[in-house]
Amino acid sequence: MNYPVIHHFENELSGDLLILRDKRTPNGYFRDALWRISYKLTEKEKELNLLPMTTETVTTGNNYPFQGKHVDIRLLCLVAIERTGLISSDAARRALRYNGWEPPQYFTRIYREHDTAKPIWIYGDKIMADGKIIKIDEGIIATGGTAVEAIKKNVEGNPLGWHITAPLSSQAALEGELVDFLAGRNEPSYILVGAIDDHWEEGFKGKGLDKNYYVAPGVGDMGKRAFGLDLDQD
Repeated sequence: MNYPVIHHFENELSGDLLILRDKRTPNGYFRDALWRISYKLTEKEKELNLLPMTTETVTTGNNYPFQGKHVDIRLLCLVAIERTGLISSDAARRALRYNGWEPPQYFTRIYREHDTAKPIWIYGDKIMADGKIIKIDEGIIATGGTAVEAIKKNVEGNPLGWHITAPLSSQAALEGELVDFLAGRNEPSYILVGAIDDHWEEGFKGKGLDKNYYVAPGVGDMGKRAFGLDLDQD
């Protein structure tokens, strides 16, 4: 079993995380903080040397050859789980842009049943994953079920690995289905989050997961906080 490596960066991202948590934060400022955190998480992937690199020789402005490295975006596929994943994936796409080129971006819509948190797949792009790293950017990881459902329904073939990022995750999600599923796939996998919430009270579904399957202390309903719409939590 090849269990995923988990990284979290609560100290570095504390200011923007606090903006997300604060119930007074307007929708627009909430989206901005979500975007910034997601951008920084992708930058962390670069710093930790988790992304494939390629070497390129260019000619400088005063006509000298120079050889350098950049992320090989040809080996990446970005997956946005709608709705708040659209914000996170857009930030990742911008962080990975190189000289006007960007990795391909795919979309899927999955919502959670209110009473059971069971992921319900609505639609999604098919992804041929052979020889690619699949990078799934979420707004929040509550149970981990939506990422698993996205992989099952959208991804075909044998990828080089899996990267899953989100500003926030429950501890329960990092001890449950998502981790076990990735370990069972046996490709290298990484989970990068801004913070891991582990608040617990009687009646909770797990560490950091309240009786309604919301991350606790969390941010509330991520979709409603971002877009002002009272729809199913992402």
